[in-house]
Amino acid sequence: YHGLDVERLVQISKREPEGLEPRIGIGNAVNTVGNAAETRAWMAKRGFTSLRLVTGAYHMPRSLAEFHFFMPGATVIPNPVFPEHVKQKYWWAWPGTASLIVSEYNKWLFARARHWISSIFAAPRTILK
Repeated sequence: YHGLDVERLVQISKREPEGLEPRIGIGNAVNTVGNAAETRAWMAKRGFTSLRLVTGAYHMPRSLAEFHFFMPGATVIPNPVFPEHVKQKYWWAWPGTASLIVSEYNKWLFARARHWISSIFAAPRTILK
């Protein structure tokens, strides 16, 4: 996330930095695909095979699809958050939320199609190598 750094995350968590800093990484990805690819490299470098994926509940299905695609076999633990600006109840009655959810659904469909096409033409991916 632009503007956030590891030191700030440690402050927010109110924990000792020695235990958290090696487990937190802030990258330069600008989208979900980039985030998944960057996370794969980060985890492989450190020998990790599991992660906790924290993102908005509305975004979680696509995020999980991308992370599983880039890291088959890795354990991805979803940890959805519920932003106040996204109205979960009666989402269809809120134009902003409805637009966001429909957009996410369309992006999820496109991601799944991309994964399927890739599975036909590309070599199988292995876990974090």
